[in-house]
Amino acid sequence: MDILNLLYMPFTKAEVDFRQGSGGKRLAYIDARTVMKRLDDVMGIDGWQDSYKSIENRTICELSLKINGVWITKSDGAGDTKIEGAKGGISDSFKRAAVKFGIGRYLYYLPKDVNSFDQMPTWALQSTKRIDKELMQRVLMALIEAIESDDSVQAKDALEGLSEREQSFIWSITNSKQKSAVHSLTFEEVAA
Repeated sequence: MDILNLLYMPFTKAEVDFRQGSGGKRLAYIDARTVMKRLDDVMGIDGWQDSYKSIENRTICELSLKINGVWITKSDGAGDTKIEGAKGGISDSFKRAAVKFGIGRYLYYLPKDVNSFDQMPTWALQSTKRIDKELMQRVLMALIEAIESDDSVQAKDALEGLSEREQSFIWSITNSKQKSAVHSLTFEEVAA
């Protein structure tokens, strides 16, 4: 599974909100809980962690993701917000650190005239193609069998040809232990 593509996937209409920005422009955003759900769905609950520190009245979030067995950390910061004070700074720094992993980054590149979800360009929307649940069940069973037999070829074959949305669906119904096993089976070391 390509973790980065799963992290980059656009969010649904229910997950994206708009707020008033400077100069009368409306800005698309996601809240911290939406980011947490994406991290849980893609990385598993034990595949990410965050920590915070304060530097010169700014909250810095250090967000770490366990990718192919290696912890990778990216940091970003924010000041307290007018509405939520320190809590807003914590949320904003968390979301900014997540953007460094690609989560919601596409929202920064929306055309300036987009003021609502209904005006989003097609590249910023999730696919509306229906997921074949029977196919997903077969893929999941093949992955479980590959994990039990420690068969990397079978794991790769099970995932081959799936769209990003189908991969995301499979990922959302696997537990952390299964995610870790699939990572181990499908990760190919690049020869030095």
